[in-house]
Amino acid sequence: MSLSFTANSLTLANWGFSAGDIATLAAAGRAAVTWATNNFKDRGLLEFMKVDAEDLVPRKGLIDPVALHKRWDVRMTLLQNGERVVIEGPSGPVVENMNIFSWFMTIITSAMDATLQRSSIKQAMSSFLTALFKEHVDELDYLQRELPHHIQGWISAAVVRNIISQARTVWHRLLDRELRLPGDIPKEDVPEIVRFLVWLAGANKQKECKRFETTSSDVFAFAIILESIGLDVIDAIGETEDEVEAIESRLVVKFTPGAIATGSTSDEEARSVLSRQRKCSGMRIPLQCMEECVSIWPGTADQNNQRRVLFKDGLTASETLCVTAYQSASNGKRPSPAYMLSDKTHRDIGRTDTAVYRIVSECFPIPTPALIDAISQILRQNPELHDRERLGIFRQLEENPESLSKVQVFVLGYYYGMLRKFLDDSKLSILEAYGSWRWFDARLLSRLRMVLSEYSGPIERGTSITAIHSGGAFLGQEGILKLLGMFFAGAEEDQLRALDKSAVGIHGKISVVANSLLGSINFKSSATHFCLLDTDPTAIPSNARGIISSGIQDSNIPKPLMLSDDHLQDIDKVDRKRIGEDFTSHIEPDWENDVQQCQIVFRYKGRLVGRMAPTTLEEVWTKVTTKKGPQMSQGPPSSAKVYVAEIDTLVYNCPQPDFGSEEFDPDQPSILIPTQAMTKARTFLLAHYCRTGYFRAELVDPWPEIGWNPERSGQVDSDLPIILYSDFSYCIPNEVLDTGRVIILA
Repeated sequence: MSLSFTANSLTLANWGFSAGDIATLAAAGRAAVTWATNNFKDRGLLEFMKVDAEDLVPRKGLIDPVALHKRWDVRMTLLQNGERVVIEGPSGPVVENMNIFSWFMTIITSAMDATLQRSSIKQAMSSFLTALFKEHVDELDYLQRELPHHIQGWISAAVVRNIISQARTVWHRLLDRELRLPGDIPKEDVPEIVRFLVWLAGANKQKECKRFETTSSDVFAFAIILESIGLDVIDAIGETEDEVEAIESRLVVKFTPGAIATGSTSDEEARSVLSRQRKCSGMRIPLQCMEECVSIWPGTADQNNQRRVLFKDGLTASETLCVTAYQSASNGKRPSPAYMLSDKTHRDIGRTDTAVYRIVSECFPIPTPALIDAISQILRQNPELHDRERLGIFRQLEENPESLSKVQVFVLGYYYGMLRKFLDDSKLSILEAYGSWRWFDARLLSRLRMVLSEYSGPIERGTSITAIHSGGAFLGQEGILKLLGMFFAGAEEDQLRALDKSAVGIHGKISVVANSLLGSINFKSSATHFCLLDTDPTAIPSNARGIISSGIQDSNIPKPLMLSDDHLQDIDKVDRKRIGEDFTSHIEPDWENDVQQCQIVFRYKGRLVGRMAPTTLEEVWTKVTTKKGPQMSQGPPSSAKVYVAEIDTLVYNCPQPDFGSEEFDPDQPSILIPTQAMTKARTFLLAHYCRTGYFRAELVDPWPEIGWNPERSGQVDSDLPIILYSDFSYCIPNEVLDTGRVIILA
């Protein structure tokens, strides 16, 4: 196995990856295969099975490894320091070439990832590889046990090479050209996909057969994707296209839909009937114009225009919803991060129609006039729902698809608007997400009701925010993550069921992760955020279901740093504008606990500073941003002396007074750590100090006398000083403001 880059003998380390990063990329200690190891692992599989790759894929000329190497190995997209980075070679490929078998599987898996659900990919690959290997091997148990890891490696190889991005782009264009129906390929079509792939590989004595016919528009679209991403020996010919005389080296895939009987009299009607019969999820959500996700709903153009309006109405209804971090009661257990939802237009539902009451109270977190009016209007347009008492409104909607679609579209608009408040999509290479819902989906309403009933509730009396947000509700992080997985990540039901309180993310069609996993959540706005990623999922450890869980290992900075008079400066003379090098954060397995769980490793110039579990960061930051801390009416006087601890002294030690020691002088100066524009350093240091007994103080007034006035200097939140006090009290006495009980992150 080699992790070397071929261009100029560069290695992963030369691109700024630490030893821990490389261990994670290579899945060290984990039962996983990644892009860095899949070529090696595939060779090992073939050697163990005693099969030659060329015998496994009898059709000659199907794969050209050299051409694929020159096309796809010149640009790699990876996750580094919580950011998406692109690595390009100055004069060609930047990684070693893969073998024929690895390329073939990577290309096929790319097309499957773009078109199938996760469970269907495993089903299709299992059937396909069984068909390939059974001619050469009697015992296939080993293959089936190893297959999930190899699929993981092929997806990883395709993601970092941007092959999957291209496959998804082609898949979407085929919908625009009306060459396929919306949504993922249903499981019912998996056998036809397998039949096509077996023919394509030339297995089962088909290598001389150069023509394949299918009645499935999905399989035809699948063939077009393969042609566009590397199997250019395929000629996909549509129903109305003339079939030219086949060249000996070409493979013809012919779409013949005549065998499909719909009972319709026009292409538009046939398409609508097929769409209504299609029970599959995987809806693409263009994030810059989310209402387009309902514009392809089965029906007429007028009906879809009405659905777009309803979706926008739902978006508008969510605009008055506010989200803040909130820490629910722990009941003696670990505090649970949650989110406070409030709406200034909130009102009790009061006397209204029973059906309206049930939908608004059970499908939305906070009732508002806009929700009541919208649902009332939808139900008034459908008099067939008048007998609501007999079956109940949700059962009636299930039996009335047209009414169900209107309620569903409005609900979709509301939740896409609400959940965008939690999301950072700036790290996506393509601004699109995936919804795991279907058309006319009564299950969607059922799942929403279940999430709200299990994870939502009124704000507890006696909390500091009850009076501010009268009528507000909290929603636990586990519930939010389920909603994000359902509406944005394209997660499947078995994944959503497997989420628990330790979960900090999920790998679906794309990934959604808590900001804590990226190591930068140092203010309230980012503490409530999750991040969408379409980078390599194997770079973030997870379990077999794709659930990303927090580890439990933390490590503090070994010992306090003793500061001398050489570090003393006048506080108003400290150069806060000098921007130094920030910490970096790295996602690694929790090596000492569970390698399928994550820990965040902070480093400075490559040297280890400390490790923290994502849940540790969440607990600290939720507490910091929601619990009322000590207040200070003024800052230290401009003449005050402070110990200035430069950031490069914190790698092995941390400036922290030992209050219990005889040597501690309560009158010693405060400690100031310059962290201007160092988001990750602030993240780690604030979490570290809050875990060791400090409290974040609220600065009531600015410090204009030393230039720390945001109105005057144009400072943003991330640049404002953070004041930490060693004791909890409602008001900090002025006489201790320039003593060792105060630490300033400036």
